[in-house]
Amino acid sequence: MADQSENMSQKRPSSDPQIADIRHEWHWIKPLLDNMLTLNSYLTWIPEDVYHECRSGNAVLWVAETGFVITTLHTDEYSNEKSLVVWIAAAKELGGKNVVSYLPFFEDVAKGCDCHNVEVWSFVDCMEEYLAPLGFEVATRVFKKRVP
Repeated sequence: MADQSENMSQKRPSSDPQIADIRHEWHWIKPLLDNMLTLNSYLTWIPEDVYHECRSGNAVLWVAETGFVITTLHTDEYSNEKSLVVWIAAAKELGGKNVVSYLPFFEDVAKGCDCHNVEVWSFVDCMEEYLAPLGFEVATRVFKKRVP
């Protein structure tokens, strides 16, 4: 993950997301993570797992005025192609289509990390309607049902 933060730590306009230390942002990020867990009982991480992934360098926290994004790098086990994965994203105010407005930025991040793809992982239903017009294709959907 060091590649991700090292390759993209160059100066960018202040409106673009900036790499941040989760330790300094935790006071406002943790409540948003808690809210995600409330909305989706299938998420298996707890906020402290996310904190650990960022602090250990396995994930990168990006902050902007509108919210935050946590990215990881994933290498396909068969093709060896790397993807920049938008693992977790949260907006301070919903409905602003932030993923759409920041997509060009994260495409540049992916290029800087020698990634072949950008992936967005989300349980939010409307993500397909936002992302399909931007060239994203649905690769898979995961449906889960708990067994009593």
